[in-house]
Amino acid sequence: MALQKCMLNLNQHLKELNPHGTLDFPCAGYSSYYTDKEENAVPWHWHEDYAADITLPQIAKTADIGERECLRCFRKTIRLSPIQYLIKYRIMQGAEMLLCEPESSISEIAISCGFDSPSNFARIFKRFYDCTPREYRKNSLQTAE
Repeated sequence: MALQKCMLNLNQHLKELNPHGTLDFPCAGYSSYYTDKEENAVPWHWHEDYAADITLPQIAKTADIGERECLRCFRKTIRLSPIQYLIKYRIMQGAEMLLCEPESSISEIAISCGFDSPSNFARIFKRFYDCTPREYRKNSLQTAE
């Protein structure tokens, strides 16, 4: 298989939309030049095929490094611990759901985003958005009118 040029087509959740390889072999090799220049950076993104299976030990094994080194690399690159990254991602998902699913209660959204309780979701949401989920929904919907 020939090397392809790496072009990313990402949605708002940073999921890559481009298919890779063929239906029979959904994998591809890419040619690129990596430098320290900002214009050559590959943005963080994910693939639905792999997202459900990603765990720190699996990443470490794939990279042939120890789990502690994997954690250090994650923190250095993303500038967040894996748990901080997960919480931020879940809160951002919740914020989108508050607007896109106005029929869903805040409790339903909290649970669907992986929070153990609506009060925990609301407390952490307020840290990120400086308002409660209810205020966020109300203010955003009023602004849209």
